Amino acid sequence: MVNNIYIFIHTFTILLYICRLIKVFRIVKIAVLNLFIFLLFILVWLPGYAEIVKPAADRDEIFPDTVSHEHAPSPTPLIGTFNSLGSGTFIFAGTTPQSVTGPNGFANVTINNANGLAVNSETRIDGILTLTTGLVTLGANNLVLGSTATVAGTPSASSMIVPTGTGQLMKIFSSTGSFTYPVGDNTGAAEYTPVTLAITAGSFGTNANVGVNLANLKYPYDSVAGSYLNRYWTLTQQNITGFACNLTFQYKPADVVGTEAQLYCEKVNPLPIVEYNATNPVTHQLTATGVNTLGTFTGNRAQYKYVNLKLFLEEMYIGAGTMRAAWDISGPKWGASIADHLTVELHDPVTYSLIRYTANDVVLSTTGNATVTIPRAFSGNYYVTIKHRSSLETVTALPVLITTPSLSYDYSTTISKAYGNNLKSLGGGVYGLYSGDLSSASTPYPAAPVKDGVIDLLDNYYIYSSFLNGDYGYKVADLNGDGVVDLMDAYLAYTNFLLGIYAITP
Repeated sequence: MVNNIYIFIHTFTILLYICRLIKVFRIVKIAVLNLFIFLLFILVWLPGYAEIVKPAADRDEIFPDTVSHEHAPSPTPLIGTFNSLGSGTFIFAGTTPQSVTGPNGFANVTINNANGLAVNSETRIDGILTLTTGLVTLGANNLVLGSTATVAGTPSASSMIVPTGTGQLMKIFSSTGSFTYPVGDNTGAAEYTPVTLAITAGSFGTNANVGVNLANLKYPYDSVAGSYLNRYWTLTQQNITGFACNLTFQYKPADVVGTEAQLYCEKVNPLPIVEYNATNPVTHQLTATGVNTLGTFTGNRAQYKYVNLKLFLEEMYIGAGTMRAAWDISGPKWGASIADHLTVELHDPVTYSLIRYTANDVVLSTTGNATVTIPRAFSGNYYVTIKHRSSLETVTALPVLITTPSLSYDYSTTISKAYGNNLKSLGGGVYGLYSGDLSSASTPYPAAPVKDGVIDLLDNYYIYSSFLNGDYGYKVADLNGDGVVDLMDAYLAYTNFLLGIYAITP
């Protein structure tokens, strides 16, 4: 730049001397002066300006104070709109608390400030995040790591990401793989409690990502009693279909209330609660395998066990693995995604007449799923019996062993899943519970029906009487759940009467 100025001054001097020799007019001299100013702009000021705004292409920039960049937005933002700050390394190495405001898109970032860095807007890193020392506090803002971004350094309680507000540490994924989120809290004392995510299956769309934040608190639900963890992590995912993963959560011994060995990893939100593996009290880790839906995870003494059932009701089945939602007068009784409510019983494996536990008002979805919550004290073999207001009592083919926090039983896959093969073929390899057992001789219409375990003419009479009375809404005689008692309901029951269908129990 100095050489440019030197050359130009000499050139200008020569031009003025020539003008004097040839005695040009004053206007020409003014034009020459204007030309000089223009060339001065080109040769002197403009190169300096270009140097000021030039992105950090292959050089490091060290910022001892607050960083706020207002460069032009990146032309191809991935999550949100970020200001692209080039391909260099930004080193935050101040001696007082620092902050970064943007939104900014960095290539590489090094955190080397014991007083920490506050992320005051959405921030993205696509290269290497090096955690040397200092806490990165997110508050209400997200820190996004690109699909090829990595974490270097030695994450610890003095060098980590702190996502304890609504902001998340987010990682973009383009394929299956593992990533450890270097997260923790600074509530009272800083504690490093990372989460390791291993995605085992999925189809990844644009900006597919998984985000994490956490709290050093007991999860606020009423069922927690006895032993539990004073910590929970919340994970969300976007644009990944067919998602499956395994999770590992690191907690601190100080997080445990009660007896650590009694804890299980639980997904507590969204409901229903799903229990996974028992804690490892040596490594202080919770694990969850085969996770398909993310949410909030914590550690808790298992107060309950969960029996996940799959079944369909003959009268309400409309095909393709779906049932109609039972209607009341003005619309679905329980909601558009709920077929109806059930009663589920656990019966003694030796003396079937002994009912060991009853769960009422169990929700049955239109896709045939029902989850039964039972106290943890129930352990061993039980016949699982399904009862429905207008269906035949149906029992598992054999006693089901209930020992783990969560188990599944599917009545719909084959006729042999019910005791005595007592299931109706609904077509397409799907089986369901017979419909039409409503009443007995002691409960003629309009008395409230009491089931007798047989689909007979008494049931048909009850339905026909309800039809003649013009009943509509959520009625037990409305077998197909369409909100009207009609001859179609009577036909269903009469067909099963002709087949001689009755309940078969041990």
